Amino acid sequence: VVKKGVLYIKHIPHGFYEEEMKKYFSQFGKVTNLRLSRSGKTGRSRGYAFVEFLSEDVAKIAAETMDGYLLFNKILKCSVLPRDRVPKGLFKGLNFPFPVRKEVVRIVNNRRRSAEEDSRSAQRRLARLQRSNARLSKMGLKYQFQPEVPEELLQPTEANASGSSGYNLVVDSSDTSLTFNDPPTEPRGC
Repeated sequence: VVKKGVLYIKHIPHGFYEEEMKKYFSQFGKVTNLRLSRSGKTGRSRGYAFVEFLSEDVAKIAAETMDGYLLFNKILKCSVLPRDRVPKGLFKGLNFPFPVRKEVVRIVNNRRRSAEEDSRSAQRRLARLQRSNARLSKMGLKYQFQPEVPEELLQPTEANASGSSGYNLVVDSSDTSLTFNDPPTEPRGC
């Protein structure tokens, strides 16, 4: 039974990512797994990686060869991890693309909300405002803030309750022409 070897690489330069690493280290032998540590917030490389080879001997040869190697003005530090120091689940879930948190948040925040979601949101905000007003009056402050909330947000209409988005499209049949503005033919600053 051949034991797999795990190579730990530090000081990885920008631009040397998963695909490039896998191609580069496959010159030493069969690369079975590779994990480049990335930031959960930005998705950028954190500068270290783990490469698993089919054989432990190949990992030792790769570590000896690549330790101190100058790559893109960075000196790589490579070492073979002993079996007991390899974290459990290190190579788990590698077949999925890395979700960048900013993109996930952007998609969630920009989604089209239904009338029901808008109504629930308005009711939650009003309840929060009423709690704030109650706390202020408990402290002895005589302050009341009543926002103007459209009635259709508080009580969904029959059309909105049936599942339509609540947005109406108005088509003007008298206007039949379309105009497009062409970009200038000359570059700016000439």
